[in-house]
Amino acid sequence: MAVNWRVLLPEVKWYKGREQINNSEDFRYENDGSTYRLVIAEVFPEDSGMYKCVAENEAGSASSCFTVFVEVPDEEPQGPQFKKFPQSRTVDEGSPFKATCALDDVETVIWTKDGREVENTGRFKFSQDENSFTFEIPAALATDSGVYCAKATSSKGKAEWQFTLDVRQ
Repeated sequence: MAVNWRVLLPEVKWYKGREQINNSEDFRYENDGSTYRLVIAEVFPEDSGMYKCVAENEAGSASSCFTVFVEVPDEEPQGPQFKKFPQSRTVDEGSPFKATCALDDVETVIWTKDGREVENTGRFKFSQDENSFTFEIPAALATDSGVYCAKATSSKGKAEWQFTLDVRQ
């Protein structure tokens, strides 16, 4: 029996926030075999934000999120600045997960999952050491998989950093 592998190749779409990015001269879709890229021809401060890549085919879909921050030399930042970023991770179910961020001038950090604030139900740990903030899950469950965000607020404004957690069963 012959398998048509072309049918299994994914359709890949890119998003900034909730808006789909169209393939254009400014934002070019590229792929080399199974590696897919979004190439931004010229980067400007307004290109900062949350990006998402979604790949779909008959077998299902997969996605990955990331944050882009464009720093302008010799220009004062508009909000708190991340000095250490929370990292995306994959862990086995039952394993611990820890995300840490450090910022300059910051008052509060709120952690969200899939757009909703993570509530302090007792299953999670939140800690702060000066301008370093940590979110922990001592024993991750499959339902903890998702897109997380550290949302920082200071007198200068707001800043966000998005990352993913994938919990393998």
